[in-house]
Amino acid sequence: MCLDAETVWARNIIGCRATGDPVGITNFTFVSPVKGFISTGLVNVPLVWVEDGFPFYKYTPDCDTTAGGKQWCDPSKCASTSASGTTCAQLIAQYPNDMWSRPTVFNKEKWRNNVIPCPWAPISNWRKPWWPDTTYTLKRIVLADGSPHPVFWNEWLEHTKAADGTAGGKMLQSYMSDHWCNRIKAAGSVFDLLGGPPHDCP
Repeated sequence: MCLDAETVWARNIIGCRATGDPVGITNFTFVSPVKGFISTGLVNVPLVWVEDGFPFYKYTPDCDTTAGGKQWCDPSKCASTSASGTTCAQLIAQYPNDMWSRPTVFNKEKWRNNVIPCPWAPISNWRKPWWPDTTYTLKRIVLADGSPHPVFWNEWLEHTKAADGTAGGKMLQSYMSDHWCNRIKAAGSVFDLLGGPPHDCP
């Protein structure tokens, strides 16, 4: 896993995931050629509380919808920023298997029971999710043979451009160890929030 090191959200997600078993399995279950489901431990992580898991839906030829319906589509993220003048519909027609919608929906019931106030929101927003429901567009950036995607690899390089303009030069975060205890120690305060180690660490 690699995430943009410059965002607090990315650092928190890395910390939460660090407490999970490094050799644990994340299931990507396809229920049809156009729909699937990703298991996640974030269902029970305090102050995250994802609803059930992560569904994902294939973009349809009508670029304003996915196999999951219009509510899970963000066509502004479908069109490529690296292929000027190319529409979302054109990209779906050319690369029909390379774009999927992946919504994140938070468990409103668990959030209603939360008594910790949001530090950046007014009191009126207590007991509501600190994070908005969000729809991500997953794009294939590397093909099965290891070669870069004709469109989306260049988009990834542009997205990770460093401050000096170097394509793909932005600092990212990744795990430095597959050792569970080392990951837990590196998680710091996130580890404390989750209530202790899942197994004995020296």
